[in-house]
Amino acid sequence: MLFPKSRLLLIAVTALLVLVPRSESWGNESGCVRYGIRVASSKNFDGAMALADSFKVLGLKSFCRKVDIPGKGQWCRVFIGTYTEREQAFEVGRQLENRGTIREFIVQKISDCPEDGDGKPPVSPPLVQEEGEKGEAPSALDIAGTPVPADRKKDAPVAPSVVVAVKGRGAVFDKAQEVSGRSPLYRMAMAYFGSGRHQEALTHLEKIREQGDSSGVNLEFLLRRIADCHYFIGEEGSRPDFLKAITRYRNIIRDYPRSHGENETTLYRLAKSYEYSKLYYEALGEFENFSFQYPQSVYISEAIFMTAQMRYFTEQYAEATKKLKEYLSRFPGAEHEGVATFYLAECYLQVRQYDDAGAWYERTLREWSSLEKIPPPILMRVGEYYFQVGEYGRALEIFSLCVNLFPEEKDCKKALIMLAQALMKADRLPPSLKVLGVLLERYPESEEAQKGAILIADAGVEKPELKVPLYILSGMGHYREPIHTYDEMIDKTRDLDAREAFIYRKVHALAEEGRYQEAFACCDRLLAASPQGMYRDGAEKDLIRSSAHLVDDYYSKQDYLAVSELYFKTYENGLFENGGFDLLFKMGSSLGKIGLADSASGVFEKMLVRFSDHKERDKISLAAANADYQRGLYERAEDRLEDLCAVGVHVEEEVMEGASKLAGDIYCRRNQFSEAVSLYSKVPDVNRDASKLADIYKGYGDSLKEKGKYGSAVKMYQEALAQCPGGGVCPGPVFEESCLEIADCFYREGDYERANTMYEKGLNGTAESKDVWAVLNMCRGYLNMGDKLAAEKNFSALKEKSVDKFWKDVADYYLNNETWSEKYGEYIHR
Repeated sequence: MLFPKSRLLLIAVTALLVLVPRSESWGNESGCVRYGIRVASSKNFDGAMALADSFKVLGLKSFCRKVDIPGKGQWCRVFIGTYTEREQAFEVGRQLENRGTIREFIVQKISDCPEDGDGKPPVSPPLVQEEGEKGEAPSALDIAGTPVPADRKKDAPVAPSVVVAVKGRGAVFDKAQEVSGRSPLYRMAMAYFGSGRHQEALTHLEKIREQGDSSGVNLEFLLRRIADCHYFIGEEGSRPDFLKAITRYRNIIRDYPRSHGENETTLYRLAKSYEYSKLYYEALGEFENFSFQYPQSVYISEAIFMTAQMRYFTEQYAEATKKLKEYLSRFPGAEHEGVATFYLAECYLQVRQYDDAGAWYERTLREWSSLEKIPPPILMRVGEYYFQVGEYGRALEIFSLCVNLFPEEKDCKKALIMLAQALMKADRLPPSLKVLGVLLERYPESEEAQKGAILIADAGVEKPELKVPLYILSGMGHYREPIHTYDEMIDKTRDLDAREAFIYRKVHALAEEGRYQEAFACCDRLLAASPQGMYRDGAEKDLIRSSAHLVDDYYSKQDYLAVSELYFKTYENGLFENGGFDLLFKMGSSLGKIGLADSASGVFEKMLVRFSDHKERDKISLAAANADYQRGLYERAEDRLEDLCAVGVHVEEEVMEGASKLAGDIYCRRNQFSEAVSLYSKVPDVNRDASKLADIYKGYGDSLKEKGKYGSAVKMYQEALAQCPGGGVCPGPVFEESCLEIADCFYREGDYERANTMYEKGLNGTAESKDVWAVLNMCRGYLNMGDKLAAEKNFSALKEKSVDKFWKDVADYYLNNETWSEKYGEYIHR
């Protein structure tokens, strides 16, 4: 995980870096011993350089010297002038202090220095091993940006004093008179700049620029200081000033290419400005340009480190790895060594070289003298790595350390969350809930507390049987009523992604509690509102899971319409990807039972593809053949049946019986009744579902009836009726149809009394559009029996119920006009 740039700067402040020594010596070849006026000491080299620059504009011979102090690290000292005698340096320093030019000073011996104070020292003098004064405390004029001493008013900076040259004291004041002759505005601007008040300095410098040549200030110098003001103001928190600094630095480098020494700092700050502005590609280019042009610069180690960091930020992990290793090899013990080691681990993790990543994370922990000194974000990230790879014991150690070491840090809240999650993963739920309870009590209004409440609710869903201890009272409500917690979060949040996450958790909780109807409805709404949401896959699984339970219930109650409705709500939401065999088969069967043969056929076709190796694949083939039969695709149904018969002994007996019955139905449809009877007679009547067996007997009876074998047909219809449980009504239309078919058989054999009894029994549940012929035959039966009163009653009922003029005319004939049969007889012949 990438840390914010502002945080990384807090982790590894740009400080004193190792410099590769120049080949030429500074001063004469034999070396010299002189005394310098040390006016400041800082661990911030950039600020120290800026302070030295502010003295140079006054004509003072200022320079910087980096030292490595054992046990204290690297420091940068700012000096003014060099003298052959200590007394000379002390007297000049006292005069500078009395005039207010400096606040304090120390006279210090310097080796390898400019001769007589007149030699111009390089901008980046070599690093030396030198013992410093105890504490090496920065002076009041330490770095740009430090507060002005309490005894100096912010709105009235002390202007540099006019210093009179002391006879024999060197050339440090050679240009003092010239400087004093410049405008007060200029002297005020440089006083502000030297004291770190860059906004005031910028205002004055801009005014001087507007005056043109009248101020007598060198334009190049003025432009550089204006750009520096923007840079330092940016470092103080005004990020837009970095963009202004970028523009000005680029113009300076373009317009003054021969100022090679000055451009060293300018180019470095240009690269840093890009980095601060998060323009990482541009920063990368400038850092690489800087490394090429100034390989001996004091900034070189920083430039190489920043090049590696920019490579990482731009996801060039292989190149970043090379640069980081170069940095660690060339500058052992440098400022960013620990951070560079950490970035190496991150690079290896990004390219999935987990063993190398783990080794560098371990080295990261060893780079610091103690874990307490590791910056919290880095320590947290290492803990997250161990959490991600499943090393929960190591993760627990690190997160516990973060909580204990940084109790007041803003990272403490995150550490508590991660500690709780690691405990959960380690199957230590009670202490995990205790940690989350502490988080809720300590930071009740934080985002981490909200996440903690969700984690407690999730635990209540996954492990509701836990006896919640009293020490997590602050989170007990979330554990006991997780759905209520999710509802609260849904109502409070305005973030759509977070809202989606809470709804998804609620769906899962409802399903876990067995509230499948609510879970299905909630999940259906979630998928409708967020069809491409991040939780779509999980939501689809929960939707199908809930629908499976509902289908089992509806199907057992023969509520095929409800099952079919669930099919149409789920078929585009992962039904065929997540639905099991039983769920899909029940849905397909239900669609067929309510007459939606096309939809049923589509279900079975997809099942044949998905469950090609399923042990009950033959069952799907038979169901698909039945769907084809319903759609009138008899040849296609026969092809499927032939495939089943070809399998032979490997097909279950029940499937083969169903195939024989379906083949008989197909022969009936084609009026091949002999073949149908032959197939029906081969279907045994053992171990069969009552509705299926009743259907088989009815089909057998239909075939016998069409062949004119009414007596045998009646026996088959009676067998169909015998399958009705307890003598009641059989499932589906089998009961009514069998009764009417028996009645027709009796009618055709002239047994009108028994025929009418069965007509009345069958007509109780049939639709008017299907029973008019049965009513007519029943009326005619009464006439043949001589019961005209009953016949008239039923003819009158037929006339009243019928909307068709034909049947009204038929009733009128039998009631009023016996000659009617001569006219319409041929139409009513059956």
